[in-house]
Amino acid sequence: MTRQPVVELMDPMMVEIMRNKTPAQRLAIAFRMWDSARLIVKGGVKYQHPDWSDKEVEQEVAIRMRGSVSANGLCGQRVCSSHDTKRTNDQVSMGYRWP
Repeated sequence: MTRQPVVELMDPMMVEIMRNKTPAQRLAIAFRMWDSARLIVKGGVKYQHPDWSDKEVEQEVAIRMRGSVSANGLCGQRVCSSHDTKRTNDQVSMGYRWP
């Protein structure tokens, strides 16, 4: 089952606030949002796989954050031989597409 993306509209007041920011300020906000999302994903991976090393956790975070998800780690190398068995139907239904 594939979930459809949801588009959320910004509040008109937030639109006005963002329009008054410089490009550098908007970029800084986007970077902070990215860092926050990465920390949330990292916490979820650590919770789901407390036995994984820091390297395995970081590589799984990178896989989940890059958008086009595959079972291969960075540089095309498989991070952990048990990756395929650790992916659950719940993860698939959450929108992740595993090979």
